Parts: sequence; structure tokens; C-alpha cells
Amino acid sequence: MENYTTASNFSDLNGSMTATDGTVDSYTSNDRGEGTFDPGSAVTDFKVHFDGVHHPYHITCKANGNGGFDGHAKHRDSIDTEETWAATATTAESSGKPATVAQRY
Repeated sequence: MENYTTASNFSDLNGSMTATDGTVDSYTSNDRGEGTFDPGSAVTDFKVHFDGVHHPYHITCKANGNGGFDGHAKHRDSIDTEETWAATATTAESSGKPATVAQRY
């Protein structure tokens, strides 16, 4: 599973995303919370919907060679102009505590 920090000129899309083998597992907005999307949605072309928002956001992107993705997002496919969208690869955060190792006696 890969972890990403997401950023867009649409503030609802700023947050985090997880993906496995190019498929979106989760998308969380800093402002709107957990998003919903069709199961099996490809990272390179998917729609995400948030409670309280009438239309889904449509994201299209390409791998950027740095472990992340760069592309565009639209809020209403036929009306809005595209805004930038990016997913930057992140690493799992450490708790700051040493790992516990099981010992045999």
C-alpha cells in the first residue's frame, strides 16, 4: 500500500490518499473527511465524492517519475474548468517509540 499527500486548487481535495497496485484504497479530505469512490478505481482516472458536496470531483493524472502523480481535477465535468491536482508519495509516520521485538526464552 502506498501513501500520498494530495494537493489541489480545489481545497476539498487537499488531504491524503492510499493506493495499492495503482488502485485507490482511500481518499480523505482535510475539510470534508472520508471520500467515496467506485471500488477498483484507477489512481490515474477516478471520481471521488464527499458528503455535503453535490457533484463528485473527477481526477485524471499521470505518474510523475518521483513516486507520485500530477494531473487535473474537475468538480462538474461539463461546467468547471480544470484545476491542478497532485499526489506526493509519503512514508508511514513513526510513533517515535522503539519497535517491540518478541524474545524466546
